[in-house]
Amino acid sequence: MLYVHPAMMLCLILLTLYVFTLGYARFKSQHLGRKTIFQWKRHVLLGRFAMVGLAAGMCGGLFMTWFFWGAPFAAKTHAGIALVMLVLIVSGTATGQSLNKTKKPGNPLALVHGIGNTLLAILALVQVYTGYHVLKDFIW
Repeated sequence: MLYVHPAMMLCLILLTLYVFTLGYARFKSQHLGRKTIFQWKRHVLLGRFAMVGLAAGMCGGLFMTWFFWGAPFAAKTHAGIALVMLVLIVSGTATGQSLNKTKKPGNPLALVHGIGNTLLAILALVQVYTGYHVLKDFIW
């Protein structure tokens, strides 16, 4: 039962990295002058799925630690990073919705969206490392 959360989160983190690469194509064309194809609809659809999935996974992790160990923040570093990620998920979702609603090049909100979600992707990778240590310290 305790392996459901790590397995699902690993899949969602891989999806997040894929969505990041889709967004990076837009960054390359807008800011680096490279010709790329930005798959807008795919980026939006999978981005929504990744954001909802990451947030749900955080709730699942919180529930798992509370249910099995009686302390929802037993994995202190892992849980703390998750809370920072939750703020980035909310802001990334809000800026993404706004950008999807008003599609025009040169919107400064796109840079805020990209920076926040780049940080989110980096923290997701850090969570793989901290999650491994949670498994090692508490389960194995």
